[in-house]
Amino acid sequence: MKKWKEQIMQMDFKHLLKRFVVLALIFAVLGGIAAGFTLRQQIGEAISYVRTEQENDHPYDENEVSGWPEYGQYFLEEHGHQDFESLISEPSAAAELVLGFITLLGFLLVAFYWLMVAAWMYQAAIGSDMNGLFWFLVGLGGNLLSAVTFLVVRSFLREKCLACGQWQRRAPFCHHCGTAMGEVCPACGEKCAANEAFCHNCGQRMMGRANESKGRN
Repeated sequence: MKKWKEQIMQMDFKHLLKRFVVLALIFAVLGGIAAGFTLRQQIGEAISYVRTEQENDHPYDENEVSGWPEYGQYFLEEHGHQDFESLISEPSAAAELVLGFITLLGFLLVAFYWLMVAAWMYQAAIGSDMNGLFWFLVGLGGNLLSAVTFLVVRSFLREKCLACGQWQRRAPFCHHCGTAMGEVCPACGEKCAANEAFCHNCGQRMMGRANESKGRN
């Protein structure tokens, strides 16, 4: 269990997400091509059926429409208006095997994505001094919706250090780099965030920002 936790904390989820997107796109293209090639007979029959039904509803005019497939005409003479499912042949055993393999790969990709989101929530929760196991389980249950909920909750319960980017409990100084997390207004005593140049309560310029401006000049 400890080793599993350490591995999650060491993962670079931004890099992992980029690889996953590329892999998903490749799978979508190759899977679509493989499925189309495997079911080419059934697709052809479906297209012929649709064209045949359209021909029955709108009489065919050779002067207006060109390229009507001979197979479609034969299909009409042979079957006429019948149910769609009864006119489409069953896929072969090889086709079913290929489609099953594509479905399995698709399921594995979805499962990997689902676990990746939950693992990211665990890592982010631990890094923010929150309950990692709880948010991991929430991520397994709600996935993307849970991730959005986590971000909203974290923004209310934790504060982000502008120097190192770490989320943590609200405190005068960052737990990770020691940078001041806020500043007290010299005029009214209101506590302001570290990135505020002026007090949000009275408009007084913050001393830290004033010193920074002098240093740049």
